[in-house]
Amino acid sequence: MKPASGAMISLLTTNGPFFMADLYTIKDAYGGVSTWTDFDNDLSVGGTLYSAETLVLTRTKTKLSTGLDTDTMTVTLAAPPSATIQTMSPYYGMPWLMAIQKGYLDGARINVDRMVTNDWGNTSFGSIPMFYGRVSDVDVSRGVATIKVNTDLDLLNLQLPKNLFQAGCLNTLYDGGCLANRSAFTFSGTVGGGSTSTSIVLSGVTTQPDGYFALGTMKFTSGTNINGVAGVRDFASGVATLTYPLVNAPSVGDAFTITAGCDKQLTTCTNKFSNQAHFRGFPYVPPPETVT
Repeated sequence: MKPASGAMISLLTTNGPFFMADLYTIKDAYGGVSTWTDFDNDLSVGGTLYSAETLVLTRTKTKLSTGLDTDTMTVTLAAPPSATIQTMSPYYGMPWLMAIQKGYLDGARINVDRMVTNDWGNTSFGSIPMFYGRVSDVDVSRGVATIKVNTDLDLLNLQLPKNLFQAGCLNTLYDGGCLANRSAFTFSGTVGGGSTSTSIVLSGVTTQPDGYFALGTMKFTSGTNINGVAGVRDFASGVATLTYPLVNAPSVGDAFTITAGCDKQLTTCTNKFSNQAHFRGFPYVPPPETVT
């Protein structure tokens, strides 16, 4: 049963006409929240302003059922190039569709509520939750993003047993299983001359060997990309190559911190992090095709 206010229940049980509008809340993985509505004008519901401008959102139907089936909703998001991300993240200022294509909605949640009223000027009846879930898949085409959202029951679709026999480590670098000290492998520096939006010349970080920061992260602490975090694809000859281009090309002297990455192999864990005791891989198990 979906919760509703007493005023809304009274409204729905009367014979008078009433109107409905969907309210969308997008919560990204960086703590940003943006709210939208499919109504023609902005709506203020429960103290939250839902914008009707810029984005056009539609969705598929939802259903109610018993059991543990994972429900899926598809949200279609249309946006012009002038519509940009306004929440603080590495994608700040980037057009919505470009940001989505580059991974902005990875780990994001989308909530859909339905507002019901008998007068568009009166939103005091509140709203009814229709669908809450996590983004599972995204497909971006010209002018439109198709977003698949699964309910939280999708979290039950876990592969068991927890520990799989594989050569690579099962831990996430610097997490509670790895226990490597992030601060010990994080260095501060500034952007050097000749840097671009994808290749950053590291000034002040000169003692680390090639490959040291590969698969790591870079966070800018000043300049136009301040608070932006970018993945590092490779590191060689003092130059960090980023996984995706920065929204804004950095300026010489912009400050950053850069953290070492890990390829989850035993030699890396031992030689680079001195952390073999917490390695959770099985490098000596032969592949299935060699077992007789």
